[in-house]
Parts: sequence; structure tokens; C-alpha cells
Amino acid sequence: CDIGEGMLHAFHLLKSRKCVNPLTSVFLITNDKSPGSFDKIKIGLSKFAIPESFTIHTFGLGRDHDSQLLCQIADLNSGSYYYIEDLENIMIGLLDCLGAV
Repeated sequence: CDIGEGMLHAFHLLKSRKCVNPLTSVFLITNDKSPGSFDKIKIGLSKFAIPESFTIHTFGLGRDHDSQLLCQIADLNSGSYYYIEDLENIMIGLLDCLGAV
């Protein structure tokens, strides 16, 4: 599944949930480069028209991900981008993000 498809699935879950939390965030963790994902995600945000406010936080694993793409995705909904050098350090990034939420 590419980044765009994964985010569309997240939007579908947000739109179809029965209980809405006062604080909602989507965490995208990837080491992928998915050309065309940004446009797919922007269209998906409009299509699903999720009425509740939520943030999108992105985490790029290793050196093979597209940091520019992940920054753009995070900026769509007031989120943050985190660089995770390796899996051993993923908890540091997740804790930092959760502390900021």
C-alpha cells in the first residue's frame, strides 16, 4: 500500500467512526517514497470532508523516505514531521510527538 492509499484509509476511518474524541491525530510512519501521493491526499481530504479537527503527524524511517513529501503532508493539517534514523529510535519520536499533542 502506498502512502496515499494508507492516508485515504485513515480518512475513511475518521469519517466512519461512531464516537468522536476531542483530540484526534493521524500518525503516518513510513520508509516509502510514493510519487503522486500528495495530490491523492489533498483530494481525499476534500472528498471525505471530515468535520472534526485533526492533525497529521508524519515519521520518516531511515534515509530512503521522501522527507519533503512527509513535511507537506504534515503541513496539510497542522502536524509535524519527525525523522527517525532507525527502528531503535522510533519510541523517542513517538513520545516527543505525543508530548506535543
